[in-house]
Amino acid sequence: MQKHTLLTSDDYEVYVDLIYSRAGKYISGMPHVASLMAQILKQKKLPAQKSIILENDLGRVIGNCYTVQTSEKDLVFYAQPLKSPNHKRYVRHRQPEQTSVLTMILNRDDNGDFEVSDVWHGAYTPPFPGEDDEKSDSHTFWREHAVIADPHTIQQRTITSEWPY
Repeated sequence: MQKHTLLTSDDYEVYVDLIYSRAGKYISGMPHVASLMAQILKQKKLPAQKSIILENDLGRVIGNCYTVQTSEKDLVFYAQPLKSPNHKRYVRHRQPEQTSVLTMILNRDDNGDFEVSDVWHGAYTPPFPGEDDEKSDSHTFWREHAVIADPHTIQQRTITSEWPY
């Protein structure tokens, strides 16, 4: 673990594992996100819950969201991302949408501190069906939304037009 501290308060520390977490992988591609996270966390008093979803509107464009709502007109398909056993829903020929929202998932550790396990530009989206942390609304949400396709991140041999869940 390469622990990067985002916030230290009297009650807890908030950190991200830059090597093994989804949040760390996201930050490695967009390092400025770490400063946005710290900015948001300085303004919050985190509740004593085990898991927290923080969806924050910063009031200005901060990046692009690659999850979009789809319609019958969209070219939708399913495929496994590289290094993933689960399919995701993708859409072709769509552009990312600018967003002012940053979403973080935080989990309390055994010491009472918080680890940011995931972060992304855009509003909260439930995990994909089939993932370990799948939610009750995952199927409904992902029938109406998709990730904008990037052929460099998809296992080409897993592409299908059929709902794989």
